[in-house]
Amino acid sequence: MPLWVTRLLRILGLLALLVAYGTLAFHLTEGVSLYDSLYWTVTVLSTVGFGDITPTTAVGKAVFMSLAVGGITLFGYAVTQLGSLFLETELDKVLRRTLLGGSERKMRDHVVILGWNAETSVAYEELRVNKIPTVVVVEEEQTARRLSRRNISAVIGDPRRERTLQEARLNDARGLLVALEDDTRSLMAVLAARKVSKTVPIIVRIHNSELAGLFYQAGATRVIDTGRISGLVLASAVFEPLVAHILEDLAGAAEGLDLVEFSVPEAADGKTLAELRIKEDTNAYVLCVRRGTELHPNPPLSFQLRKGDVVVLLGTAEEIAKARQRLMGTV
Repeated sequence: MPLWVTRLLRILGLLALLVAYGTLAFHLTEGVSLYDSLYWTVTVLSTVGFGDITPTTAVGKAVFMSLAVGGITLFGYAVTQLGSLFLETELDKVLRRTLLGGSERKMRDHVVILGWNAETSVAYEELRVNKIPTVVVVEEEQTARRLSRRNISAVIGDPRRERTLQEARLNDARGLLVALEDDTRSLMAVLAARKVSKTVPIIVRIHNSELAGLFYQAGATRVIDTGRISGLVLASAVFEPLVAHILEDLAGAAEGLDLVEFSVPEAADGKTLAELRIKEDTNAYVLCVRRGTELHPNPPLSFQLRKGDVVVLLGTAEEIAKARQRLMGTV
């Protein structure tokens, strides 16, 4: 049995003994009903003291004084210990998950998002469109309730603590997105995440590009300077607005054109792009192929694919789906 359960049972047992003592003692000495005795005991222990029932016998007055002096002290001690236990253990999170309508998560192959803001909400929508399950870590219960009403799984806790990341099942996740309000907190979150999982990909949004190297040393897989990217799109919108529009379109999967990575399966091993006829039959375009650390942009039709190559496809959602079927050898 966990230690916190043992402590909780002891505290509840002490409270039960106090209530039982007062209830039975008043019932036997004053001759009042058990319900009135219970009511009287609770009002004394809680120091409410309505005064609508008063002891008339000497023994009853002695019981009253014992509860008022020793009982209130023990009651206060038990309540204090219960509050301490509540803060020191996962009990508060269990209760809050119950309030939020959640349960112990068995999620796997999901993405964990640290922080909820304009950027992470867009990231969540993109993951949702691509049918990738997501857990969002937030520090405020109010934010968690708001996400819960939208059927978004949320974990309440400090994103810089290992315990919080473990509750989000980071070990079973396919990736971690870190986008906290400042780079210092994000760096601490990356360090904690690497203690929880040595292999999970960690993608971090930073504000200060000079800190990129520090984040990579801490264990980040990819560091993204959103300010720089936004600046590039803004500049493009001035002298090449169509390019800026296409860049925004490519970044999202909800509509329009999209860029999708796809690992080459065994069915396409050894086949050239000409043999697969991806462009001719699906209208999707092979933008580039990565083989190991080597990148092959705009590969020719004579390019021969190998199992394990990563192909980047360009097209609409329907076109890319057909291209994937062609690579899988199902069409």
